[in-house]
Formats: sequence, structure tokens, C-alpha cells
Amino acid sequence: MVVLNWIQDHWFELAQTLIAIGGFFYAVRTLREDIKVKKLECGFRLTKHHREIWSEFYRRPELARVLEAKSDLIAKPVTHDERLFVTFVILHTKNAYRASCADFYLKPESLKKDIADFFSRSIPATVWSEIREFQDRDFVDFVG
Repeated sequence: MVVLNWIQDHWFELAQTLIAIGGFFYAVRTLREDIKVKKLECGFRLTKHHREIWSEFYRRPELARVLEAKSDLIAKPVTHDERLFVTFVILHTKNAYRASCADFYLKPESLKKDIADFFSRSIPATVWSEIREFQDRDFVDFVG
């Protein structure tokens, strides 16, 4: 009886409180969904940029040496275009790394292996050795 009297006297405040709590839970649910969408959008953007960079590689045969395991860099040093391409790959990789650290992007399981394979090649290893000192320490540690 006491509870019914209290509800009768305070029904408006109770309704406001229930609506506010419901609104809070709805906002939390919406925020979680927005976060999922943002992560997907980030993944799509990274994939788009990855495709654009590597499309350039396939459009330009003069960049083919970049993926050769061993190149004679004494006889034919790294060209400006090769250096620029590898730098773009490094910058893209750094952005993907930053996005994964910020939990904006789910890092692929084999990413570390892919990066190690890329930097084991002559031209990427050479370019990396030239620009690694200008990179953040945690990214350098990640690349290895």
C-alpha cells in the first residue's frame, strides 16, 4: 500500500526517471553500433588506400624490382620512383598500425609476417634503413 501511495504521488518523477534511464541505454547501444560502423569504415578506407598504392605498382612495370628478393643495388641503385613507392607503402603501413593501436581497425593476423616479407627484399630494406630514423620508436619496433 505504501508503494502504491508513493507511485501515485510521484508517478511523474518515476516516468521521467524511467525515460531517462531508457534514453541512456539507447544512447549506449547506439554508440556501440556507431563504433562498429567506424571500425568497418576505417577498414574499408585502409583497403582502398592499399589498393590504390598497389595498383600503381601494377600499372608501372619500372617498379617491378621492388618485390625482387635480391637486387643488385650497386649496379643499379634504388630509383627515385622505387624509393617513393616504398615510402608510400611505409606511410600506409604506419597509418594502418596507428589505426590498429587506437582500436579503429582490426589488425590482420598475418600482418607481421607480411611486413617482414616485404622488408626482407632488397629495395624495401634499403629504403627502410634510410627513413626508419624519422619514424616513431613504437612503429620501428613493430616493423622490426
